[in-house]
Amino acid sequence: MRNAMRTSVSRRRVLQGAAAGLFGAAGAAVLAACGETQVVTKEVIKEVQVETVVTKEVIKEVPVETVVTQEVIKEVPVERVVTKEVIKEVMVTAAPSEEMVGPASGGTLVMGTGNPASNAWNPYAQWSSSHHFVNDVVWLQLWYGDQWGDGRTPSLPGGWGPGVANSWDEVEGGRVYDFHINPDVKWHDGVPVTADDVIWGFHMAIHPAYGAKFGDITYIDIEGAQAWAENPTDNVEDAGGVAKVDEMTVRVSLRRPDPGWWGRPLKDRSIHLPPYPKHIYENIAPEDAFEGTEYASKPIANGPMKAVRFVEGQFFEMESYSDFAYGAPYVDGKIIRYGDRDAIDAASEAGEMDYIRAGSVESFQRLGQLAHLQGLPQRSPFGANLFLNWDAEIFANTDLSLLTEAMILAIDRETVIETLDGGTRFLTNYCFAHVGLIADPPPGTYRELTYNPDEARELIAESGFDTSQAIRFIKWGNPGPRDVALQQYWADVGLNVEFFKIDVSAVVEELYQKRSHDLVIANMGGFNTLNDGWQRVKCGWVYDDGGFNHSNICDPELDALYEKANEATDTATLQERWYEIAAYIHGRGTMVVGPMSYGSVRNIYHRRVQGPLWQHTYTQPVRSKVEEVWIDPRWDGTDFSG
Repeated sequence: MRNAMRTSVSRRRVLQGAAAGLFGAAGAAVLAACGETQVVTKEVIKEVQVETVVTKEVIKEVPVETVVTQEVIKEVPVERVVTKEVIKEVMVTAAPSEEMVGPASGGTLVMGTGNPASNAWNPYAQWSSSHHFVNDVVWLQLWYGDQWGDGRTPSLPGGWGPGVANSWDEVEGGRVYDFHINPDVKWHDGVPVTADDVIWGFHMAIHPAYGAKFGDITYIDIEGAQAWAENPTDNVEDAGGVAKVDEMTVRVSLRRPDPGWWGRPLKDRSIHLPPYPKHIYENIAPEDAFEGTEYASKPIANGPMKAVRFVEGQFFEMESYSDFAYGAPYVDGKIIRYGDRDAIDAASEAGEMDYIRAGSVESFQRLGQLAHLQGLPQRSPFGANLFLNWDAEIFANTDLSLLTEAMILAIDRETVIETLDGGTRFLTNYCFAHVGLIADPPPGTYRELTYNPDEARELIAESGFDTSQAIRFIKWGNPGPRDVALQQYWADVGLNVEFFKIDVSAVVEELYQKRSHDLVIANMGGFNTLNDGWQRVKCGWVYDDGGFNHSNICDPELDALYEKANEATDTATLQERWYEIAAYIHGRGTMVVGPMSYGSVRNIYHRRVQGPLWQHTYTQPVRSKVEEVWIDPRWDGTDFSG
């Protein structure tokens, strides 16, 4: 895992090559199925004015011999893959009209993504988008921070959206609310969801025996959560922040008024108190609750989709839950297929996917021009920032704040974005631009860091870094054109940067636990909460203790500023103290994070997908309306006639 890979390409050639498309994904890449003898793919032609339906099943053997990737062609020893196709011959009184509009029932949504880092599928064990794609439609949160609004993408009209709770009362402004549970919400085994399930979910989230440690991170602002987690009792209601009012009402109290807390984006660990089925989990030992039983890969949840089966490295299959509280889904189910980026892109190009996130800017632009696909980029709140590992041996005698700033000044970020990112990234010098409360700071909060290689060289010398040493840049996946361009920019100012490549499944171990890198480009969080950023830079707040401090950053003065801000009891004071944090982080000699840019979610949808663009909720505090998505029956597999 520690073998470094050095790629030597001139910056001019990198930029020219990218513009000419020399770094494109392999168009012939395929997804290879391994480990199971049968992969089920269901394709249904919808019934439109149907009189008679005749179904037949065809089983065919498909030899899988060769996998083509971006770098090599290799033989894969697979004996047999059997694909089951279900063909429905539909007799109709008339052909579907070109003017036909409105949802059609049936079909299966298929989407592709990379392999998840763990095989546990529940909100308190997720940390990546691969988990989010499942949990977002299998589990239902207590409430959502905004509503969908009009149109195919979330327009965010303001006002919370219903989840397990379909109404709420404000008990104390900005701090205490009563949530009333929708009596129609049921678990996938048919048992109604009650206040006890919400309480039990909170119990699992913050009790140390379960290991989720949300009392120290996501739920630290809930009254009493952190203190109870440090010294738990038999009843989590003793914490005071989440309490049962009656069988169908739960009260949630924050330790101070914080309007932004209630409307956070729902991604990774930013979740709104999802209930857990107490009748199942109260009988499971805490150490087995998330990954030690059949419920890890086949959870009993309460969303519009039910888990059917998970085959590691291949797919996760779900089916529609007909008794979903907000209406049975139009589609029959959803399948997530796993593979590397090139393989997923190729499968989308072949028309096999209803949704993917393009693996590169080049593939996004190429796929978006195909007749059957549409590219719909979405600006992400998760920025790219440069972190240096404070405990790395090569930095023992280095002023890392100066070296961090030098490495930002060494990059012509505008040229990189224009040439390599195709307008899908946005330059920033401010690592809190995604936080609504402080998105428009007063002058002096941050500095404009423009391309200046001469100043970069001066700061490198002033930092004391020994430039004869190689800086290991951790990458989970193949370095892309932008990574190679950054490498060359740094070489131009005398820095030797090598790629340290790991598999995505090893990110937790290598980045967060071993912290075996020298350099990583990562986000400073993407949510509106103060501690979302702090858990990445606070002394000792590492992954095993519930934080995300992957780079061993430890600045007592910065921690003191965060502690001071956490004591604020009103929004104005919180804003003022948060600005102080921002000014410190972006200051000369105190820069612990180097701001670079914000990216886009490179959404690619198949044109047969109609209704809400359900994956556009990824960076928004709204519920994914997958139950309203439908597949247009006018699509014949090659042409869209609608």
